[in-house]
Amino acid sequence: MILEAIALVGCLAAFGFVAAIWVALLTFVLLADWFRERQHKIQKKRRKAISMKANKEIKKALDDGDVTHVTGIFEPGRDELIEVQPWSADDVDARVRQAHRNSQVVVWS
Repeated sequence: MILEAIALVGCLAAFGFVAAIWVALLTFVLLADWFRERQHKIQKKRRKAISMKANKEIKKALDDGDVTHVTGIFEPGRDELIEVQPWSADDVDARVRQAHRNSQVVVWS
């Protein structure tokens, strides 16, 4: 899954510059709200709601060293992100931290 995340960096760059949303604390509720607002897009074609912990490659692709996480809607059949939102957070809550503890990419369901 980590290699797939790195491969998705090209998809991120294809969106052009997407401004990061800065928050003091990135919480599960914020992520859930972002996905809930896009539920109609996620339900189509078995798309996946994902979040990625930003690594050096993602930060470089976005040209933003302050990005800590990226949420997106991934379409498996096309192997691409159809929508993406970078986040810049001073900290994350326990649920987000636990989800990303062992994996750079998390699929939320």
